[in-house]
Amino acid sequence: MALEPTILRLTILGSGSGGNTLLVEAGGSRILIDGGLRPRKLRERLRAAHHGLPGDDGAPPATAAFLTHEHTDHVCGTEALASHGVRLFATAGTARALTPLAQRSLTELGVGEALSYEAFVIHPIALPHDADEPVAYVIESEGTRL
Repeated sequence: MALEPTILRLTILGSGSGGNTLLVEAGGSRILIDGGLRPRKLRERLRAAHHGLPGDDGAPPATAAFLTHEHTDHVCGTEALASHGVRLFATAGTARALTPLAQRSLTELGVGEALSYEAFVIHPIALPHDADEPVAYVIESEGTRL
C-alpha cells in the first residue's frame, strides 16, 4: 500500500516592489516566507486566496514568518506580525535591520543549518543579493520539497 505524498501548498500573496509574502501550508501548519505586506493588504490577499480572514478574528495568518532579507518590501509587515504572535526567523544579517519589536519575536537562523518547525524542515540557503546575509529557503514536509 503506497502512502499518499504530503501536499505542500504555496500561495503567492505578494511579489514585487509593492510587497513580498508567500504562504506555505502542509499537514495543518502554515508559515509565511517574508513579511512584506502590511496587515490590511495581507488580510485582503488571504481573503482573495480563500484562506479565511486571519487577523480579522485576532488569529495570525501563520505561526511563523521566515525572512529572506531585510529590504523593506520583504519586512515592512514584520512588526504587525510579531504583535499578533507570529514568530520571526532570519539570519543575523537580516535581524540587525529589524525594529526592536520585531526583534523580540525573532529566532536567528544559521545559513546551511536545517530547522524543524511544526510540519516543516526549513533549509536556509545562501544566495547573492544586495543585502546583509540573504537566504532562500528549501522547505520539506514528509519528503516533499518546495
